[in-house]
Amino acid sequence: MIWLHPYPYARDIIVKKSIELFNMVKKVAFLGLDGLDYELLNLALDRGLMPFLKSILYKSVRARIWCYPPYTPPMWTSIKTSVNPGKHGIIDFYLFNENRVLTSLDIEYPCIWFILAQHRLRSIVLANDDPRLYGNYVDLMSDSLASIKVRTNSIWLKLLKMGYIPYNKLFPYLWRRLDDYCEQITKNIYLLRDFIDDVKSKNELSLLWLELREPDYFLHSKPRLVYNLANNISKWFSAIDKLIEKLYELFDLVLIASDHGFRLQRGVNLSRKLYEHNLLRINLKNMNDELLHHVLKVSSVLDKISIPILWKALSRFFKPSIDRASPCYVNLGMISSNYIVLNKRYSKAFQTISALLQKIIAKIPGIKDLIPFNDFFWGPYSNREPGYIVMLRKGYALSDFFSNPISNIYTHFPEGVLIVLDNDVEPNELNLIYPWDIVPTILAYMGLPIPKDTDGRVLSSIAQDHGIRKDYLGRYRVFLHIVRTRAKSSYVV
Repeated sequence: MIWLHPYPYARDIIVKKSIELFNMVKKVAFLGLDGLDYELLNLALDRGLMPFLKSILYKSVRARIWCYPPYTPPMWTSIKTSVNPGKHGIIDFYLFNENRVLTSLDIEYPCIWFILAQHRLRSIVLANDDPRLYGNYVDLMSDSLASIKVRTNSIWLKLLKMGYIPYNKLFPYLWRRLDDYCEQITKNIYLLRDFIDDVKSKNELSLLWLELREPDYFLHSKPRLVYNLANNISKWFSAIDKLIEKLYELFDLVLIASDHGFRLQRGVNLSRKLYEHNLLRINLKNMNDELLHHVLKVSSVLDKISIPILWKALSRFFKPSIDRASPCYVNLGMISSNYIVLNKRYSKAFQTISALLQKIIAKIPGIKDLIPFNDFFWGPYSNREPGYIVMLRKGYALSDFFSNPISNIYTHFPEGVLIVLDNDVEPNELNLIYPWDIVPTILAYMGLPIPKDTDGRVLSSIAQDHGIRKDYLGRYRVFLHIVRTRAKSSYVV
């Protein structure tokens, strides 16, 4: 501990150095908008819903982020860690072969706020992570569908007292009463803006990191209403514009980014093809599942009839789950993952299964290729699950189990948004960039060492690569091991 240092003034010197570093480092705000793309953003700008952003967009740096697969868990984790999924270990919400849901403690590489904490720089974070990993330099609230997690002494408790409603309480309204959901989410944005204004003025803050679930949740629920910018949706865009204006006022650099886009695309029903070839097996737990098998036997006839409402009714009536003995696994609910996971129980038959998969996809329009995980990702966790990335042709996307194969669907698109706002940065439109380019760019802008094994590069239009590298991974692994071994937490739920 620092007060046991043989030099009596060591602590005072370190504190003084920390204050000097804080005063030198520029302050950064990151706003993540899940599912936003330029097509939807331009609609909002053209309707006059975001006057502030429109007024300064001409002097910003803009880029498209290549997000493949266009899937939230791996892409958001890559954005905040600076490495590809093969190094951070998050490829899905769920590990089929281990039969468990992945959590924040499965992230094998430090997020940017952990890196800043090593330099004694303070971050305030609203993102999916575990508060137990961090000490006094990181104040984190994880607001997910499962629960809200925050330390007992967190300043985020003030936001909750102000009336902020977390997602686990709001989410049921998304599917039943979208207007009520939109109204409260919009209120949350205004509360967040006021909260940030107060927190920034009272704290020595170097990084503010916000990850919001909209417009992705809106788009999954009622995509046509979103693209028509219906009344409550338009109010949400206006609230986001006010939030951006406040961030621009308080911070030196503001980044607005998304993990993927959203488009109307041609559906490819791969999961039913796998089912027909017995590579995907469904649980038979009750009469409904037995009935489902009989329905699927005549699915080719139903496809020719082409009655979308029929398949929509089936999706509400049946809730299939994949049998643990299934040779393959695909996420029936999150089809944008573009994964086929192989069951390790069939490891001796992988070569046969792979050959059959290649024959199946060769006959499916829209699928270009299957690429093994460890050829697409790189790093120690690239083969955490054996399987394939499904590479699709432009304009095609995987559809869910009950989709009519000849219909179009609104779903994830592999291009995200990056907008960088700073008076000192020259306006520019960059070529395609990668999710792991964001953290190195922020650290270079702050004048801090970049992770030595990062997969990203510094975007030269925003900052200059000073060439200084540092190993942050070793210390993170120690923290991660300690937290994983602890059974109890100090969450307020």
